Amino acid sequence: MLGNNKYNLTVFKIGNILNFICSRNKVDVSVMRGVKLWKVNVKKSEIKKNVHTEEDIININGREMEPEELFEEYFKDELNNQNYIVSNIHIIAIIPPLPDKAHPYYNAIRDLQIPSNPKYKQRPLLLMNDLPTINGNDGLTDTTVLEDLSQIKEIMIVLGTSGSGKTRTLIELLCKKYGIYFTGLVKENPGSGDLRMMIDHIFPRLKESLPKNDLYATRYSKCLLFARIYTLNYILENYGKINPCNWAILQLCPTVFFDYDIFEEITSEFRKISEQYLDENLRKLIRNISLLVNQKRLPVILDEAQELIDRFQNKFTSTTDKDKSRPLYSLVIRAFTISGICVIPSGTGLTMKSVLDITGSHAMKGATWNNEDLIVIKNEFGSTKMLRNFLSKFGFPFDDHQDIMRWFVGRVRFATTFVEEWLNNNYGIDELFAKFKGYYTDPDSNKSIMVKIVNRTNNDTIRQGIRNNLKEGESEVDILSLLERAVIKNWFDGLNSIIVEKESALELFEYGVALLHREKDSKLQIIISEPLVIDMGILWELLIPNAIIKLFQDEGVRDIFKNPLPYNDWKIYEPPNGSLSVLATRSTSDYTLPNFLENPVSPFFYPENVAGPDVVTVMCPVDSDKKYLVLIQAKFRLKNKGDVLLTTDPKKFYHTRSEKKGVEAKLLNGKVYEISYDKVTKLIKKNYDGIFRIFISYPAEVTLKEEIEAKEMEVEEEEWVAIIDASNCNRIFEEKHIEMFKELKNPRKRNFDNGQNSSNKKPKALAEVNEAEVNEQ
Repeated sequence: MLGNNKYNLTVFKIGNILNFICSRNKVDVSVMRGVKLWKVNVKKSEIKKNVHTEEDIININGREMEPEELFEEYFKDELNNQNYIVSNIHIIAIIPPLPDKAHPYYNAIRDLQIPSNPKYKQRPLLLMNDLPTINGNDGLTDTTVLEDLSQIKEIMIVLGTSGSGKTRTLIELLCKKYGIYFTGLVKENPGSGDLRMMIDHIFPRLKESLPKNDLYATRYSKCLLFARIYTLNYILENYGKINPCNWAILQLCPTVFFDYDIFEEITSEFRKISEQYLDENLRKLIRNISLLVNQKRLPVILDEAQELIDRFQNKFTSTTDKDKSRPLYSLVIRAFTISGICVIPSGTGLTMKSVLDITGSHAMKGATWNNEDLIVIKNEFGSTKMLRNFLSKFGFPFDDHQDIMRWFVGRVRFATTFVEEWLNNNYGIDELFAKFKGYYTDPDSNKSIMVKIVNRTNNDTIRQGIRNNLKEGESEVDILSLLERAVIKNWFDGLNSIIVEKESALELFEYGVALLHREKDSKLQIIISEPLVIDMGILWELLIPNAIIKLFQDEGVRDIFKNPLPYNDWKIYEPPNGSLSVLATRSTSDYTLPNFLENPVSPFFYPENVAGPDVVTVMCPVDSDKKYLVLIQAKFRLKNKGDVLLTTDPKKFYHTRSEKKGVEAKLLNGKVYEISYDKVTKLIKKNYDGIFRIFISYPAEVTLKEEIEAKEMEVEEEEWVAIIDASNCNRIFEEKHIEMFKELKNPRKRNFDNGQNSSNKKPKALAEVNEAEVNEQ
């Protein structure tokens, strides 16, 4: 019982609790979509004492509960009488304050007509907003090419970077052409759960016999398609002409029109009839619908099609090679490939190799990445002007925040998710953007782009299977190396984009850090241009500061230094003219290492390449006016063995390598930038009381060459040296970051190792990044 209502526990959802809480507390409808529920397992007294914010809830291991999830999903242990003390189980409701009616945009937001997600009614759903209709609204996307191709092709694969607008484009296609929409992911996405129901039903029933699996899954797939075809034909025959947009909306939101998912029910009913009946009548109904709506083919969309691959590797037969096996994805496409149908698989998790290898040779002719059946979705968010046109529909104060909006150029999801959050929460725009940007770019965020790259590489079963099938050495590019160099080049050269016309770089797109693009009659291109992706920067730009702070302030790791530190308590120097929000700055033509040593404007500084160290900071003993210079060299990559510590030696600052070969080349005995060197030497003696030299050599496993003369490696009396390598890196870095470093390591597949490889193996847009010239005037 909840209030006066009785619920069956098997269908009882968190949303029922949320609605009850909102009703009992008379929560205003305008803020209901922002209410959050958290499950905690602590004493009530601790909640009253320590919990005041969401961050406090997270700190006591609170678990946020999604309204559309079943109650039993979050209370399995309690329902099974395991591992809990009943008095400690609590649900905390976070109810946002009422919107500020004095806010200049309050009325504009209140009057917006934006649909909510039927499965998550607390959030606006821009995906369904302003769909093309018979009333003249053309939608957001030009689908002309897709409409034409859907009438002449048996299959076409729709690809696009995560968040590029694939689903929205396909929905708009179905608003203009009668078709079918299936999706493999339904948790918070619109669409019927019938395909997901099939996936969950088939998986535990698969046998060792692949042919038997084929028969079982093929029949279920036909029932799935027949249910949709039968329903559309029934409506057209009995109720007159339903327009394509309304038919699409019925498929996207079946539970809005009925108390249950009608397509799940109909599919279950048709599983009772014979396959012969399905085959005979499926074709008849497709032909009849085509005549009624005047279409040659019905597009059948398989959105989030990677869900048909993930758990189903090697479970079904191949029709072309008896020695190979196929996943459920291949079988469904095989079952749907019928006269009068155009099958359209799509999904962020679809890699190019999966598309070319397992879609089926009967459908894909000529397995190359320039195959004409590969359709690239490129949304219209390529400029701030396009963004302005979109955001103005929602009363967003674009003109007051153009500095923020430039970050959202590139992908529809970046912009729409931000606007949904803005509409959903009572946040100021600047505050929300700071959180949003960190969500994507901070390596400490589990949702950051770089973390996602590593997690996908290591944990995604789709990619694991593909990787295992690759022959040794087949991959020509170390993807993280390529991404890193692209970001570096963008940073130093001020380019608007990095373009790679090389098939082996495709993983950048598959990992979601690059856009896929193709002009008419041209090759595919991989483009790295989005500000949020570029700003993720070089991996260690935030990791090094965190590690250095820990090295000085955590007594448990100070033994990494070769000699005891002169003081016990340390703090990062806070520049008097610096900004509290700026952790690190990078050198520019007007602000180089000498400028930082004389007038630091941030705690950490990334000097120009030829200066020497990778990172420079200043540490101070607590309750002392002394300042110590900290010079850091980070060799995450296998590069220039031997001179690694010399780059943290002030005597070698602004020294270049000799053109000679052998040991001499490693001693930085080449050209010297005298003016800059003299400035640095004087400033260090004048402003600093000692030097810490820190060398991070993981995962590159750099070894200090014995042939370097001892005098070149001498340490002054007021210098302290620390080396962080494979033996102690886990004491400084978090495990997830160590995994990232491992991904940077593999030299066998690297063609772009600091520009040292032959130029004919580098994409033209990734020419070597030259060392920044130092102004000697």
